[in-house]
Order: sequence, then structure tokens, then C-alpha cells
Amino acid sequence: MEYIRHTNECWWGTSIKLVTTDGYAMVELAILKEDPECGFVCGLVVHPLKRRQHIATSLLQEVDNEAFCMGLKKLFLHVEKTQWVHEWYRRIEWVDSENQDLFVPTVLMWKNVSRSGVKRIISRNHHVSLGEKLSLYEQASEVWGATNLALLTMEECGEMLDKLGKLNRDRTTPDEVVEELADVSIMMEQMAVAFGLYEKYTNIQECKLTRLKERLAGNKTNKVPH
Repeated sequence: MEYIRHTNECWWGTSIKLVTTDGYAMVELAILKEDPECGFVCGLVVHPLKRRQHIATSLLQEVDNEAFCMGLKKLFLHVEKTQWVHEWYRRIEWVDSENQDLFVPTVLMWKNVSRSGVKRIISRNHHVSLGEKLSLYEQASEVWGATNLALLTMEECGEMLDKLGKLNRDRTTPDEVVEELADVSIMMEQMAVAFGLYEKYTNIQECKLTRLKERLAGNKTNKVPH
């Protein structure tokens, strides 16, 4: 899903608005100067004709990406207690803050910013050269180390498997599955760089592609090879 990104510097801080290119949905991320490690999500709106298409979830994921790239640690938002959306935020891992005022009709919710690594930076630039990509991977390896990258890779693989399972039950879309596939692919390349084996990784890929070509050439029965 493509977005139009608009940044505005205000006296109180920075406002980042993300609007879908069709104009049917938007969200705002506000970062206050007095608390630069936290962001506030507001103005999440999806046109009724576009609901139940996972657009709101995608917008919030993009907010998470923005927050990560800007070095934020936590995200906050307010939601009315009586709205169904309160439970929806809970299902997508937002948490009610402690010490809520019982006489206030809204709930303050929060979540930690996802630490999904350099893939978030790459996803915002569709023209990253191979050299720039490898440089980013090396930086990621230096910052997080191979052990943490391995854990993040496991996390991304789990999210991909979850989406694939939901696809079979019509609970997600091919677009969302492809996004998870891209995340896993980037993490795999990061791991190869972290191990110092990126050249071997690409050589193995070429060998397996050659093997696939040979299998396809010799498979006249349309049977799936074992």
C-alpha cells in the first residue's frame, strides 16, 4: 500500500501525516519536543467504503516504521472506553496504561515501538542500490549483533507463517502476505551479512535456481518434485 507523507514542524514538535494515495485513509504521528522518545497516534480515519480491508492495520504498521526510524521508544493514543475500537487496539498488542481516571471517558493506551531493524529503513526507499543495502546490513549487524538479528528473523518468519495460515482461511490478503515475505527476505540477507557469508548465500541461491530450472525442464507431468 502506498502513502503520501507530509511532515510539519510546529512550535510543540513534529507532525507526520500519512495519507493513502487514494485519499480514503489517514493517520497522524505527533512527536512533542518535551518528550522526543515518545510519539502520539491520532486522527486514524478509514472511509466506510474501505473498511475491513486491513488498511487501518497497515497505517499503524507504517506509523511504527516511522517511529522506529526516528528513534522513538513508545507510542501512545487515546480511545473512548465504550468504542469497539478499544478492544481492537488490544487485539493488535496495544495496552491500557495504568492508573486510568475512572471519570474520564477515554483510555490512554501504549505500545513499544517495533525493533524490526534495518528492513524498516529499506521499506521506505524503493531505490536502494546493492552497495547501499549491504552497507545498511553491515550497520545492522554492528548495532544489534548476529544473535539479536537471529531472534528478529525468527519473529519475522513467525509472522509470515501466521499470514500464510490466515490466507488459507480468507482472513488476510495476498498484499499482506507479500509484505511479510519481503520482511523475511530482508532479514535472511541481513543474517548472511552478519555471518560474513553473503557471497556464499548468493552463490547457493544461483545453484538452487539452476536446479529448479533443470527440474522444470525435465518435469512433463506437472507433479510437484519431492
